[in-house]
Amino acid sequence: MNKYLLFIFILFFISCVESYDFSSIETVEAIIIDASLTNESTAHYVKISTSTSLINSAQNPVTDATVWIEDNEGAVTFFYENEPGTYLTNSSFAGEVGKSYTLHVETKNGNQFKSSEEYLMSPTPIDSVYGEFLTLPSTENGEISRGVQFFIDTHSNSTGDSYYRYEVEQDYAIQVPYASLYKWYDELGTYLFRDTLINTCYQHVPSSGVLITTTAGQTQNVISGFPIVLVEESEPYLLTKYSLIVKQFSISPIAYQYYKALKKNNEASGSFFDQQKGEVLGNISGFNNTSTPVLGFFEVAGVSTDKTLFNPYKWYLEGFNPERIFSKGCGYDAVADTVPKEELDSGLVDLTNRNIYYFSEDGGSAILVPKACSDCRLYGTLKKPDFWD
Repeated sequence: MNKYLLFIFILFFISCVESYDFSSIETVEAIIIDASLTNESTAHYVKISTSTSLINSAQNPVTDATVWIEDNEGAVTFFYENEPGTYLTNSSFAGEVGKSYTLHVETKNGNQFKSSEEYLMSPTPIDSVYGEFLTLPSTENGEISRGVQFFIDTHSNSTGDSYYRYEVEQDYAIQVPYASLYKWYDELGTYLFRDTLINTCYQHVPSSGVLITTTAGQTQNVISGFPIVLVEESEPYLLTKYSLIVKQFSISPIAYQYYKALKKNNEASGSFFDQQKGEVLGNISGFNNTSTPVLGFFEVAGVSTDKTLFNPYKWYLEGFNPERIFSKGCGYDAVADTVPKEELDSGLVDLTNRNIYYFSEDGGSAILVPKACSDCRLYGTLKKPDFWD
């Protein structure tokens, strides 16, 4: 929630253009309301917290609030508090395309807050998500950066401009080079084949940052080649199978401007007032004489989802050469790393950082390898994503 603290500074010090001594800022409490409603059947959320100080990033959840949404036909849906400061609908609730919704919040001390009425637009299908191997100058140091840039294409048949926000989740597989085949079973007093293979694990990378675009100013209502994520050679994501889950939110022009300002402020470098920043306001306000500043936004959007699996082999053929995370320190010496089975059985061998790779044909000795090279669970989870195959 740190991104909202910036708004407080802007609201109180909008006229400042010189660097400011933040040690002189007095305590000011603001309420932060972050809410989302889409056409998906899922548990939609409202997160409520307060900022305790303009110079303190700590956030305090607002508990025991009454939270509900009301549509343009008067139907009311209440949220329940799932955890401190987080309020959810039931998991089967879905907003209806073509309806408008207003968010209401009443805190336990009687303060009331209300959003503007927001229209739920029809979701726009995603045409395609694809990747291209590119060699580009780095934005940080000017050196050449090599990686696979992923893009999205979409179009709308509507006559007006379209505004989109994206969330991009990544999943990738990690395969260790010398997966341990055996483990010690205390209840049996011996080493046997593992009941669960530990050669391949999976890692999830959640969406982050603000990713928005629009067709405003274009002759066609088409988004073509919009970059959504770059995987550089220094990252382990494309060593084997890789997937993207892309959510495309059809948002209002007001929501787009809000996220645009939020993105600009988050990406601004230097002191807060090295450059003049415009005032960033959301669509939620207090309405019963409360003087508490209100930050945040109630987003109402139609959402479409694309799940795509990628095999990086074709980019290897084009010159993509990702760094192998196991290239250094992995391997074994057939002599030095071999131990007699009786030493294993006696407990004389320290297996704190090593695993049994495999036993010799006669079963009299075993090859030991570092756990970092033989147990994928150090890098991810054995649970395969539902859509992986």
